[in-house]
Amino acid sequence: MEAGPCELREESGLEAEGLRCALVLDVKDSDTGRFRIEIFLFPMGRVRGELQTREDGREPVFVPMAELSHLRLTPHIAATLSDIRRLHARDLDDDTPETTAVYGL
Repeated sequence: MEAGPCELREESGLEAEGLRCALVLDVKDSDTGRFRIEIFLFPMGRVRGELQTREDGREPVFVPMAELSHLRLTPHIAATLSDIRRLHARDLDDDTPETTAVYGL
């Protein structure tokens, strides 16, 4: 998990305390037909910085966890992400946002 904070900063412009890996997926990109690795991280504390676009055509946005099920995520992982967050709820501190960043909406 040492690379997590660096990847988060490089990919999104954000810094977060206590990152935990939620899941890792090998996803086929529908535009290019190529596979890419998607890593989902949960902060266990404060998130600082300003969300920035670092990839062409993939605009990151913060989405409340309760609204994930309304998005067309590929693969369909909204319920999985919500379940994983619930599993870690007792470890979250008061500054942890009830949102997740989603790319490519």
